Amino acid sequence: MKIAPHIDRFGNIRKMLVDYFQYVLLKKDETLKKAFLKASREKYGDPLVIDSEDGFHEFTDNFVYSYRFLDNLTVIDRFVSEASDLDEREKATVLRWKDPVVGLFQVKSTLPDGFVAENLINEIDYTIKPTTIPQGLERLARPGAFFRAKIIPVNDKEYTFSGAQGFLNTSEKEILKRVAQLQMKHPQFAFRDNEEKIRRGFEL
Repeated sequence: MKIAPHIDRFGNIRKMLVDYFQYVLLKKDETLKKAFLKASREKYGDPLVIDSEDGFHEFTDNFVYSYRFLDNLTVIDRFVSEASDLDEREKATVLRWKDPVVGLFQVKSTLPDGFVAENLINEIDYTIKPTTIPQGLERLARPGAFFRAKIIPVNDKEYTFSGAQGFLNTSEKEILKRVAQLQMKHPQFAFRDNEEKIRRGFEL
């Protein structure tokens, strides 16, 4: 599996966003810093005991998406407004990252630079092209495999991972049970990107 050049570009942009949060905003915005420390202590205790690097990476990723400044802008809004090396198309794409797709996925087919997977929660297929190829990804990302992830667009047809993702060594029966629970608890996930399901819901 290889990384396509246009996907690699968005991998660089994601790193720019993370660096902007860590090395710019956390240093100059005291309110943001206090909110991040408070959320970190609620999650990991005081003093902080971070038991998983991937887990903290996911926690930080979720904070970046959820935090709102007093003017209701997000970290991504601030990043786009101050990023001078993004063109207008890239800025428009990055602004769409404010609403990532969260799901439990099943791999349907593989590609030279990624794979196609169905989000079982909203029953929509997504073309996912990673910006990095972790060790074991090609072995794990085989048709039929299940994984949990958060994905963000790189254009109108392709997505990449955001935060940590994990392949699940769980039976299909157990996966479908978890899917049903998530659909009930988070109906907004179930209707995401699925116009047919929305139409059926209105009819019901």
